Amino acid sequence: MLIAGLGIVAVTLGAILVFGDRLSFDPGLYSFAVVSGFVAAGALIAEPLGISPAIVELSLGVLAGALGVPRSETLDVLGLMGSIFIMYVAGLEIEPAVLKRDLVPSLFSGLASFFAPLAATLVALTHFGFSTEESLLAGIGVSTTSVAVVYAIIRKHGVIRRRLGQLILAVAMVADVTSIIAFVLAASAHTLGMALYFIGILVSPFLLAFFLEWASGGEHEVELKLILAFLVAASLVSEYFGVHAILFAFLLGVATRDTVVRRPVLESKVMALTFGVLAPIFFVNAGLHASPANPLIYLEMTALVLLVSFPVKIIATHYSLKLFMDRSPGRITAVFGARLTVSTVIAFAGEAAGVLSHDLAGAVIMSALIATIVSAIIAGTPIPEEA
Repeated sequence: MLIAGLGIVAVTLGAILVFGDRLSFDPGLYSFAVVSGFVAAGALIAEPLGISPAIVELSLGVLAGALGVPRSETLDVLGLMGSIFIMYVAGLEIEPAVLKRDLVPSLFSGLASFFAPLAATLVALTHFGFSTEESLLAGIGVSTTSVAVVYAIIRKHGVIRRRLGQLILAVAMVADVTSIIAFVLAASAHTLGMALYFIGILVSPFLLAFFLEWASGGEHEVELKLILAFLVAASLVSEYFGVHAILFAFLLGVATRDTVVRRPVLESKVMALTFGVLAPIFFVNAGLHASPANPLIYLEMTALVLLVSFPVKIIATHYSLKLFMDRSPGRITAVFGARLTVSTVIAFAGEAAGVLSHDLAGAVIMSALIATIVSAIIAGTPIPEEA
């Protein structure tokens, strides 16, 4: 599989270098063909190495961007749907029972995990002269935690059923939810219409979850189509109000969790659509967006953001958790530096909305990629393929 994947990469790169100028008569189709090749290659390369395909896909996207593969509106729309389905699945991962079990330590450590790197990064970003809003949004982007990666790593460590594993998972959930809400609030206009929109976005997912149960009659095909319709409609309404739909998608995932988890066939179809098609396109396209316009400034921003936010986040989370544990949580708390998924979604959404510059969004994505790999190494577990 590895040889086949590397072969597809070689053929795709050869086509870009030799025929790129001739194929660019239709930039949308050309870009989609490149992305499709890299999506297939990413799966073939990641499987035998036992790592997350998202890392390979993001890296190949950066390489494609560096070779001049154009971005296109078609890919951006598919990438938008990928980000929305990723956040929907992130909502499915939130288990209220886990949060309730250790509510106080979960909230305290989760908020510490979010705010400590945010404050440090804001100070660092002032060095580049960005506006307060742009610095805040980038800071939120590097303060996230990827629940999927955290879950996969602590499961590999065999502590998922112990209090330590459950508490780490709950803290990651709090950090995730906080970062998503903070991004949507910071990136949105503060008007009466926006306030009404947020009230609707907080209530409607739970009404739709009830409608899903009532209307589908347990038919998996109908349920999947309803979920797709809800998410696309919410994206359209959100775009009208100038808000990214990630909060709605996340809340819909939380609201429909019981329905999806109780139906393994439906869950497998949701996962297949998300991680078999839409998420890979999103990550390769995000890599295209992460290619630097000003390489030296880009590298400087990436290094500074990473060096400032990464250690602060891990240290703050470790010592806040230590207050509630009988013994030290150990190096496993390094998993809180893993923030590939939500950071990439926030950076992608921020650039698409025009509130993050291209190089700053790229620096957030690249620092997330490096931080996730380093976190897994410190924790002593490679990033599992299922993450």
